Amino acid sequence: FGGGKDSFVSAHILQQAGLPFDVLEYSSSIYGNRAEQSDVEELAHDSSPLSQINELAVYDDFLDSPILEYDGEIYKIHTLAAAETPASVFECLPIVLSKGYNALALGHEKSANYPNLLWGAEENSPVNHQWGKSLEAQRKIATYIKDNLIADTTYYSTLMPLSDPAIFTIFSTLPWDLITQAHSCNVTKPWCRRCAKCVYVWLFYLAFLDEEQVTNEIFNGEVLFDIEDNYNILRMLVGLDAQTPFECVGQPPESRLALALCYKKGFKQPIVQEIMNGKDTNELEATIAQQLYIDEDFLKGCNLPPKLMNYYLEVVSPL
Repeated sequence: FGGGKDSFVSAHILQQAGLPFDVLEYSSSIYGNRAEQSDVEELAHDSSPLSQINELAVYDDFLDSPILEYDGEIYKIHTLAAAETPASVFECLPIVLSKGYNALALGHEKSANYPNLLWGAEENSPVNHQWGKSLEAQRKIATYIKDNLIADTTYYSTLMPLSDPAIFTIFSTLPWDLITQAHSCNVTKPWCRRCAKCVYVWLFYLAFLDEEQVTNEIFNGEVLFDIEDNYNILRMLVGLDAQTPFECVGQPPESRLALALCYKKGFKQPIVQEIMNGKDTNELEATIAQQLYIDEDFLKGCNLPPKLMNYYLEVVSPL
């Protein structure tokens, strides 16, 4: 449980499916200092009052090392990356052993399986910023844990069968006080309102929730369509660039659908008009049908526990 909307939706779905669970409240210095994330334990308790809350705080001093001061031209260091998601699975295994848990359930969504770009220099090889959250990575990690570390522990993602539009649809049904407490920004908690993650989540909040409440009660009165610094981010999100942002964001059809819903709500700023110009409504209708559909063949490969599988087949799919 990291405090984002996926954590809240995962807890909600597990509760609805009748699966008892405890919570691992997780914070990492990758997302800023611990003080800025100190409310995560309280959020986890609010989301699932009957669960025991375990705490895992990761402090990575690599970011404090002199490597950040090196000249990128000499050492070719222009950015830093961390395989933080796969690492977090292994970091929590001592808790699994000490408490006797037999399953790890993370909140990785279906869009994590798709690449941010096709790298032309390597014969259009797919490059996926979220590969560590993908079903392929999940299977490899689960197999490694079972074969080499803890034989009777399974690892799956509660949200793997769901696209982001479906996740935001469920998120919009949660109590408003929980919605306002969620935070997804990796730059400044709760929202910097200038990064790809903020723009992406805000776009869907605006599309699926009350726009005045979103603007005034969550995003500090700012309409992110009015901020020029966000224009290129929006273009990348909807597929008007060679790649989508290297962040945990969805596919361009999902973003175009959210933008279309915002447009229908009356948001007609120049950047919105530019992107929406000439958009085919047939494509949007196809996106809705595809994104809100539970693919049973894909679902069967997600390695979900029977109660959760039945929940998707009997409750979510008929909707």
